[in-house]
Amino acid sequence: MFLKSCPELVNFKLTNRRSRLRFLAIRSCCRLNYFELDGENLEIFEYTGQIDRFLFKHVPKLAEVYFCFCGSSRVESAVCALSRLASDIPQLKILNMVWIRVNLAFQLPEGVPTFINIKHLVLTFFPFLDEDKLGWITYILKSAPLLKNLQLNQFISSFTRQLEVNDRQLPEVTHLNLREIEINGYQGNHHEKELLKYLVDSAVKLDLLVISPQVKVYKGLNDWCYEELNFAGGNLSLEKIEELHSVVPKAIRIWGGGLKEVDTTQDESAAENSPNSEK
Repeated sequence: MFLKSCPELVNFKLTNRRSRLRFLAIRSCCRLNYFELDGENLEIFEYTGQIDRFLFKHVPKLAEVYFCFCGSSRVESAVCALSRLASDIPQLKILNMVWIRVNLAFQLPEGVPTFINIKHLVLTFFPFLDEDKLGWITYILKSAPLLKNLQLNQFISSFTRQLEVNDRQLPEVTHLNLREIEINGYQGNHHEKELLKYLVDSAVKLDLLVISPQVKVYKGLNDWCYEELNFAGGNLSLEKIEELHSVVPKAIRIWGGGLKEVDTTQDESAAENSPNSEK
């Protein structure tokens, strides 16, 4: 069921617990300030818009959730979701969230709640690089110990500041289950390399790293599309791809732009066979 652009909708309650409804999407209902879900057959829920309060009352089959919070309450709503969903939806397996500068304001609370079943996490964010202290990624790694797939989708525009920040002190985290990391919108700047190194160092059993300069956009219902960056310097150069070798161990497979595997063993042989190499 879809609810889209319903200007008179202020509160929404799904109260028929035995309803056969399996999928519910609420999008761009500008006056909605509260929803309550109570349905034992609901499996997928997607929400886009501004919200002040929400309640997942009885949703034992809900395994996949998408949130895109916007408006003045976006930070509070995102923090509330990350703090409460672990207890409200303990069976949750897939969480997909859009952060619009939420990562800058997010404060790591004491006593991180644990998502005991989340295997796949998608975060789409709009960073201002010289302000982001990266504390949010520590929270994610701690709160989802069984996470296997992490996807980070960046939207870095031409006016995003690119200053280097050297005072980020992140605690050591060892994640034993994270096997695949995908980063889209990657440009290879200092901030991204710092984030990437922290993830690689923390995910001790990481097997696959996917890096793409393209922006990955969620359309709903597991539908994705890729968009090219449209400003100067918005392409991932071969040099930036090769820089990954200084951060990523050779045992980890790296797939670059266009989903082509980057052979980490070619650099040494290429250097040896180069016409300019010393014999």
